[in-house]
Amino acid sequence: MIETDPEVRAVAKAMSRTRRPWWERRGWRYNPFEHLDAARDPHLLEYLVVPKVGEILLKHQPVLLIAPPGGGKTTLRRYVEQHALQTGGMIAPVTVIPSHPPARWTNIVRFATEALARRVFWQAVHHFRTLGWAEQPTVRERLGRLWLYYLKPVPHLDIVAQWLGEGQWPALEALLGTAYTPHPSAATLQALQRVVETMARTTPSPAPSPEEAWQDGLAILREWDVETVWLLLDGLDGFPETTRLSTLWSIWKPALLRWLETLATPLPVVLKAFLPWTPDGEVVLTAYTDLPWRRLRWNDPGDLAEVIRARVRAASNGLMDSLDAVVDASLRPFEMRLLETLPSEQRLPRYLVERAGEVLSCLEESGREFLPLHAWERLHAQWTK
Repeated sequence: MIETDPEVRAVAKAMSRTRRPWWERRGWRYNPFEHLDAARDPHLLEYLVVPKVGEILLKHQPVLLIAPPGGGKTTLRRYVEQHALQTGGMIAPVTVIPSHPPARWTNIVRFATEALARRVFWQAVHHFRTLGWAEQPTVRERLGRLWLYYLKPVPHLDIVAQWLGEGQWPALEALLGTAYTPHPSAATLQALQRVVETMARTTPSPAPSPEEAWQDGLAILREWDVETVWLLLDGLDGFPETTRLSTLWSIWKPALLRWLETLATPLPVVLKAFLPWTPDGEVVLTAYTDLPWRRLRWNDPGDLAEVIRARVRAASNGLMDSLDAVVDASLRPFEMRLLETLPSEQRLPRYLVERAGEVLSCLEESGREFLPLHAWERLHAQWTK
């Protein structure tokens, strides 16, 4: 067939570079399948699909959620973060994503304290006018100490002050994590710049220990009427120690739980851990912990299909409800056809989104507006060979 001719494909690909993207031509606001990493997806909250197990995550109780890579742990972690941020400051989400393998966790409190420093920073930025902390010497002293030594990976507070004054919001988020909240006004940022500059020039006191800095951070949040800290532990996939949950559990469980018991003052701290599922996971959690735990499963194909449909609806502003609208009628319901191309162990949100993204790439490169049956058959052959 002429579509399989390499020269024809090369010409179509070259022409596609001069056209608007396929999704834009269809009237979509963005490509909803572009981001496979939920932590970096700017549109994720527009098309969240929360399975029933997600309900326990919003309760004021600790919980361990286990799922394989690509199973939706980070998506649910962001769901929990967003819920906490919408409580009017009553709940402060502190997200810990370790940068070192668990075997090197000589002080897990340091990871959490650095995450707490970042949360306190965003809380201070977004509630600068209402909290009035700039006029409170004790709070400013604690903030200065916490940020000077634990606002990582910032090398120096002068940089933060400069970026605040220049309104360099993307640079701040790149260093300190996405704020997920509206940007403050230019006047607020400039006022913050002056305060942080003063902190940066203050002669530093001796560095507090991570435990002391953690206490400072909690005391500041309590001063700002925060009632609870939700400690969200995520990003553990990919480390050698996490291939078996029993190994990970033996490393961090004693230190983490002892720390939570002794340092959850002056504010309650609730652990919500998003852990990689491993074959021994359920046995370990059943035998060795009293904490509630749940396994995130995607047993209902309809739930997985909704992951794709929700993205289509959000990107198209509700003009389309499914990829059915852009494929040959014989391929419908298309989300189910996509799901059938995945082996059973990969029937998870990330892999399905990746498949949908490849369909859009096929449409983009071919210049077609719809996916005909023969193009689907070629894709299917590539995936199943």
